[in-house]
Amino acid sequence: MPERLIIDYVSALILLVGIALSFAAGRSPTDSRKVEFKYVSAMLLGGAFVFYGLSTALAIHSASHATVVGMLTDLRQSYGRYNWSYFTVTSDDDSSVRLHTDYCGDYLQEFQNVSVNYVEGFETVTDLQIVPNGWKLHEGDGSLTSLLVCLIGVAAFFRSK
Repeated sequence: MPERLIIDYVSALILLVGIALSFAAGRSPTDSRKVEFKYVSAMLLGGAFVFYGLSTALAIHSASHATVVGMLTDLRQSYGRYNWSYFTVTSDDDSSVRLHTDYCGDYLQEFQNVSVNYVEGFETVTDLQIVPNGWKLHEGDGSLTSLLVCLIGVAAFFRSK
C-alpha cells in the first residue's frame, strides 16, 4: 500500500474516533463526562490534523523527485472555481506517468514535448518546461499546505485546553 494511502487512512480513522467521542459527549448523562469526552475528542481531532500535516510533509520531503521527458497526452483541464490539469507524459521508452498541476491554460496542449520534474507517489508537478518554445512552470510540492494543516491541528489541540 502506498505511503500516501496509509497516511490518509490513519488520519481518517483518528478523525472518526474524535467525531464519535464528540457525539458520545452529547449523550453523556453527567456534566463531568461531557467535559472529558469533549476534551478528548478535541484533542483527537487536532491530533488528526497534526498527524496528517506532519506525515504528509515528511513523506513529500522523503519521496524521490523524478524527471520525465516525453509527449504530453490525455490532457484534462478544469477552468472552474479551482483550476487544475491532469495529463500523462509518455517517454520515448513507452513508460508513462499521470501527473497533476494547478495550472490550466493555453500553454498546455496535447502532443507537446515536455520535460517535467515531479514528486513520486504524489504525482505533483514541481517544474514543467515545454521543450519547443521554452515556456516554464514552477509550482510548490505541497509541503507548505501540509504545514498549514498541521498548524490548524495545533490550534485545535490548544483550543481544547
